[in-house]
Amino acid sequence: TLLFPGSAADGIIFCPFRALTGFSCPGCGMTRSCTAAVRGQLWHALEFHPLGVPLVVGFTLVALWRLAQNLTGRRLELIRSKRARAYVSSAYIGMLIFVLGFGGLRLALEVSGILTRW
Repeated sequence: TLLFPGSAADGIIFCPFRALTGFSCPGCGMTRSCTAAVRGQLWHALEFHPLGVPLVVGFTLVALWRLAQNLTGRRLELIRSKRARAYVSSAYIGMLIFVLGFGGLRLALEVSGILTRW
C-alpha cells in the first residue's frame, strides 16, 4: 500500500454492458481485482473477481520469462510436446468457461435480488 495508496475500489468503473443494463458482466471487477492483487490485498482481489490474482501471477511469470529470454539472448521454450500444448489450450478453454459461468451465476443472483449490484 505504500507504492499504491488508496483503495482498489476507487477509480473509474467503465463497462458497456453495465452501462446499458445496470448489471455486472462476466468480467466486471477484473480491473479492481488486479489492482487489489498488485497492492497485496488478496482477499479484496478475490472479492472483486476470483481470476484477478491468477491473472496478475500469470502476467508476472510471463514478464519474468520474457526478461530471461532477453538477458540470455535466446528463445526459451517452456512447452515442447504436443500433449502439453493441448493441456495449455484446455486450460484456456477452462478459464473461459469459468469466467462465463461465474458471470452468468452472478448475473442470475443480481437479477433475482439475492446479490446486490456493485
